[in-house]
Amino acid sequence: MGKKLLFAFLISFGFAASAQNILIKDTSDTVVNGDTVTFTQYYRSGGQTAWDHKKFVTVTNNTNDTMVLNMSRLEVQTIAGSYDFYCFGQTCLGAVKAGVEPFRTSADTVRVDPAGIAAGDSPFTVYLDSATSGVAIYKYEFSDKLNPFANTESFFIRWIVKNVTSLEENKLNSEFSIYPNPAESIATLNFNKELNFNRQEIQMFNILGESVYTATLKKGTKTYDLNVEDLPKGIYFVNVVADGARVSSKKMIVK
Repeated sequence: MGKKLLFAFLISFGFAASAQNILIKDTSDTVVNGDTVTFTQYYRSGGQTAWDHKKFVTVTNNTNDTMVLNMSRLEVQTIAGSYDFYCFGQTCLGAVKAGVEPFRTSADTVRVDPAGIAAGDSPFTVYLDSATSGVAIYKYEFSDKLNPFANTESFFIRWIVKNVTSLEENKLNSEFSIYPNPAESIATLNFNKELNFNRQEIQMFNILGESVYTATLKKGTKTYDLNVEDLPKGIYFVNVVADGARVSSKKMIVK
């Protein structure tokens, strides 16, 4: 009988220990406790090298008791020469160079009611400044000062910093979708961003590589209607050419 009671206690303790009393969720409402949120940043030499993200996660008290949360940041992997800081509660810590303070925390706390979301005057914000390509990983831990043993959860942020050339930047800024595809008469090209290159055009080729259509695009173009009703049925390739280089391409079908 004693063994059964002990077994039942261990099982119930196991469930209690695995319960997530603090829920960290991303903007898609997915729980990211123990997981990694990734930010990919691009810079050009002499351009912007600092980025910040706020309100990209929520921290919820998943219990029936009030919590008093504080937060800490731990360097897991850094980019040499970079700086980072974070804001939480009422405080924004100053930027610090990688390696100077591998562990950072503050006395600031946020009171969170049962089922409530941690707020504060300074929304949780992370910041990175790096003029060097690389990967940085930081661990952020939230702990309840009233019950740190049971109420402590963390997640990781991975920063991927890349230096892009003009051609790579053009590729990033010229991604597009085609709708409908297949198309009978008009296919609309929707660009992720307005096209603002010095010279830009649409080129269309058939499966044999023969040019069947070319059009110059104005600066600021965000959408473009491509008339395909006079083209034979088949597979085609639509290219965006910026400053003489092909920077984006999509396959489409004319039916």
